[in-house]
Amino acid sequence: SGDIRATGTLFGGISTTGTSALGGLTVTDLTVTGTSTLTGLLTANGGISADGGVFTVTDTTGALHTAGNFDVATNKFTVDSSTGNSTIAGTLGVTGNTTLTADLIANANTTLGDASADSVTINALNLSVPNNLKIDTSTLYIDASDGKVGIGTTGPEGTLHVHSATAGSVTAS
Repeated sequence: SGDIRATGTLFGGISTTGTSALGGLTVTDLTVTGTSTLTGLLTANGGISADGGVFTVTDTTGALHTAGNFDVATNKFTVDSSTGNSTIAGTLGVTGNTTLTADLIANANTTLGDASADSVTINALNLSVPNNLKIDTSTLYIDASDGKVGIGTTGPEGTLHVHSATAGSVTAS
Protein backbone atom coordinates (compact mmCIF):
# COMPACT_ATOMS: atom_id res chain seq x y z
CA SER A 1 0.00 0.00 0.00
CA GLY A 2 1.24 3.52 -0.70
CA ASP A 3 3.28 4.94 -3.55
CA ILE A 4 6.21 3.28 -5.25
CA ARG A 5 8.64 5.71 -6.82
CA ALA A 6 11.67 4.66 -8.82
CA THR A 7 14.24 6.54 -10.86
CA GLY A 8 15.71 4.69 -13.82
CA THR A 9 14.54 1.33 -15.08
CA LEU A 10 12.50 -0.98 -12.90
CA PHE A 11 12.88 -4.71 -13.70
CA GLY A 12 10.78 -7.67 -12.68
CA GLY A 13 7.06 -8.25 -12.44
CA ILE A 14 4.64 -5.61 -11.24
CA SER A 15 1.08 -6.28 -10.17
CA THR A 16 -1.42 -3.59 -9.30
CA THR A 17 -4.83 -4.06 -7.71
CA GLY A 18 -7.34 -1.22 -7.64
CA THR A 19 -6.82 2.12 -9.35
CA SER A 20 -3.34 3.22 -10.33
CA ALA A 21 -1.78 5.95 -12.47
CA LEU A 22 1.65 5.35 -13.92
CA GLY A 23 4.17 7.56 -15.73
CA GLY A 24 6.76 6.03 -18.10
CA LEU A 25 7.25 2.37 -17.19
CA THR A 26 9.58 -0.46 -18.21
CA VAL A 27 8.66 -3.92 -16.93
CA THR A 28 9.19 -7.56 -17.70
CA ASP A 29 5.58 -8.53 -16.91
CA LEU A 30 2.64 -6.31 -15.98
CA THR A 31 -0.67 -7.54 -14.63
CA VAL A 32 -3.50 -5.11 -13.93
CA THR A 33 -6.55 -5.92 -11.82
CA GLY A 34 -8.89 -2.93 -11.69
CA THR A 35 -8.44 0.28 -13.65
CA SER A 36 -5.03 1.58 -14.65
CA THR A 37 -4.00 4.50 -16.83
CA LEU A 38 -0.52 4.85 -18.22
CA THR A 39 0.50 8.26 -19.50
CA GLY A 40 3.84 8.09 -21.20
CA LEU A 41 5.84 5.22 -22.63
CA LEU A 42 5.24 1.61 -21.66
CA THR A 43 8.02 -0.78 -22.62
CA ALA A 44 7.11 -4.38 -21.91
CA ASN A 45 9.75 -7.05 -22.41
CA GLY A 46 7.23 -9.70 -21.37
CA GLY A 47 3.47 -9.81 -21.19
CA ILE A 48 0.85 -7.18 -20.43
CA SER A 49 -2.51 -8.32 -19.17
CA ALA A 50 -5.63 -6.69 -17.80
CA ASP A 51 -7.36 -9.29 -15.67
CA GLY A 52 -11.01 -8.28 -15.62
CA GLY A 53 -10.12 -4.62 -15.44
CA VAL A 54 -9.35 -1.77 -17.79
CA PHE A 55 -5.87 -0.86 -18.93
CA THR A 56 -5.50 2.38 -20.90
CA VAL A 57 -2.34 3.47 -22.69
CA THR A 58 -2.24 7.10 -23.80
CA ASP A 59 0.61 8.61 -25.76
CA THR A 60 0.82 12.02 -27.42
CA THR A 61 -0.88 10.69 -30.59
CA GLY A 62 -3.60 8.80 -28.75
CA ALA A 63 -2.38 5.54 -30.28
CA LEU A 64 -1.38 2.15 -28.95
CA HIS A 65 1.91 1.00 -30.48
CA THR A 66 3.25 -2.53 -30.52
CA ALA A 67 6.25 -4.06 -32.25
CA GLY A 68 4.74 -7.55 -32.03
CA ASN A 69 1.32 -9.04 -32.71
CA PHE A 70 -1.67 -7.50 -30.97
CA ASP A 71 -4.22 -9.97 -29.56
CA VAL A 72 -7.48 -9.42 -27.69
CA ALA A 73 -8.84 -12.33 -25.66
CA THR A 74 -6.21 -14.67 -27.16
CA ASN A 75 -7.80 -15.03 -30.61
CA LYS A 76 -10.92 -12.82 -30.72
CA PHE A 77 -9.11 -9.94 -32.44
CA THR A 78 -5.58 -10.28 -33.76
CA VAL A 79 -3.32 -7.97 -35.76
CA ASP A 80 -0.28 -9.69 -37.28
CA SER A 81 2.66 -7.29 -36.96
CA SER A 82 4.51 -8.73 -39.96
CA THR A 83 1.62 -8.44 -42.48
CA GLY A 84 -0.84 -6.00 -40.92
CA ASN A 85 -3.60 -8.58 -41.50
CA SER A 86 -6.38 -8.58 -38.92
CA THR A 87 -8.49 -11.52 -37.81
CA ILE A 88 -11.82 -11.12 -36.04
CA ALA A 89 -13.54 -14.12 -34.47
CA GLY A 90 -17.20 -13.18 -34.26
CA THR A 91 -19.30 -10.45 -35.83
CA LEU A 92 -17.86 -7.16 -37.05
CA GLY A 93 -20.38 -4.36 -36.63
CA VAL A 94 -19.76 -1.14 -38.53
CA THR A 95 -21.83 2.01 -38.03
CA GLY A 96 -21.54 4.46 -40.90
CA ASN A 97 -20.06 4.07 -44.36
CA THR A 98 -17.26 1.63 -45.09
CA THR A 99 -14.76 2.22 -47.88
CA LEU A 100 -12.60 -0.62 -49.15
CA THR A 101 -9.65 0.24 -51.37
CA ALA A 102 -8.99 -3.37 -52.41
CA ASP A 103 -11.02 -6.50 -53.16
CA LEU A 104 -13.68 -7.76 -50.77
CA ILE A 105 -13.45 -11.54 -50.62
CA ALA A 106 -16.19 -13.50 -48.85
CA ASN A 107 -15.44 -17.20 -48.41
CA ALA A 108 -18.92 -18.21 -47.26
CA ASN A 109 -22.55 -17.24 -47.80
CA THR A 110 -22.94 -13.47 -47.81
CA THR A 111 -26.02 -11.38 -47.08
CA LEU A 112 -26.25 -7.76 -48.19
CA GLY A 113 -29.03 -5.89 -46.39
CA ASP A 114 -31.30 -7.05 -43.61
CA ALA A 115 -34.75 -5.86 -44.68
CA SER A 116 -36.98 -5.96 -47.76
CA ALA A 117 -36.68 -2.18 -48.14
CA ASP A 118 -32.88 -2.36 -48.51
CA SER A 119 -31.30 -1.93 -51.92
CA VAL A 120 -27.91 -2.76 -53.40
CA THR A 121 -26.30 -0.43 -55.92
CA ILE A 122 -23.43 -1.60 -58.09
CA ASN A 123 -21.49 1.23 -59.72
CA ALA A 124 -19.21 -0.72 -62.01
CA LEU A 125 -18.52 -1.03 -65.72
CA ASN A 126 -19.10 -4.78 -65.60
CA LEU A 127 -20.66 -7.26 -63.20
CA SER A 128 -18.89 -10.60 -63.25
CA VAL A 129 -20.75 -13.65 -61.97
CA PRO A 130 -18.61 -16.66 -62.95
CA ASN A 131 -21.14 -19.19 -61.64
CA ASN A 132 -24.90 -19.54 -62.01
CA LEU A 133 -27.03 -16.53 -61.09
CA LYS A 134 -30.42 -17.05 -59.46
CA ILE A 135 -32.71 -14.11 -58.66
CA ASP A 136 -35.75 -14.69 -56.45
CA THR A 137 -35.63 -18.51 -56.76
CA SER A 138 -36.77 -18.83 -60.39
CA THR A 139 -37.72 -15.33 -61.54
CA LEU A 140 -34.43 -15.08 -63.45
CA TYR A 141 -31.87 -17.86 -63.72
CA ILE A 142 -28.63 -17.82 -65.71
CA ASP A 143 -26.89 -21.17 -66.22
CA ALA A 144 -23.23 -20.19 -66.61
CA SER A 145 -22.02 -23.62 -67.74
CA ASP A 146 -24.56 -23.97 -70.61
CA GLY A 147 -25.09 -20.30 -71.46
CA LYS A 148 -28.86 -20.61 -70.96
CA VAL A 149 -31.29 -18.13 -69.41
CA GLY A 150 -34.48 -19.14 -67.64
CA ILE A 151 -37.32 -16.80 -66.72
CA GLY A 152 -39.73 -18.50 -64.36
CA THR A 153 -37.59 -21.66 -64.36
CA THR A 154 -34.24 -22.81 -62.99
CA GLY A 155 -33.95 -25.50 -65.69
CA PRO A 156 -33.85 -23.64 -69.02
CA GLU A 157 -34.21 -26.04 -71.96
CA GLY A 158 -32.88 -23.64 -74.61
CA THR A 159 -30.82 -20.45 -74.91
CA LEU A 160 -33.87 -18.56 -73.57
CA HIS A 161 -36.66 -20.39 -71.78
CA VAL A 162 -39.67 -18.45 -70.45
CA HIS A 163 -42.08 -20.38 -68.24
CA SER A 164 -45.39 -19.33 -66.71
CA ALA A 165 -47.41 -21.63 -64.48
CA THR A 166 -50.62 -20.41 -66.14
CA ALA A 167 -49.54 -19.80 -69.75
CA GLY A 168 -46.99 -22.62 -70.29
CA SER A 169 -43.50 -22.28 -71.72
CA VAL A 170 -41.74 -20.68 -74.65
CA THR A 171 -38.21 -21.79 -75.53
CA ALA A 172 -35.83 -20.13 -77.99
CA SER A 173 -32.63 -21.88 -78.98
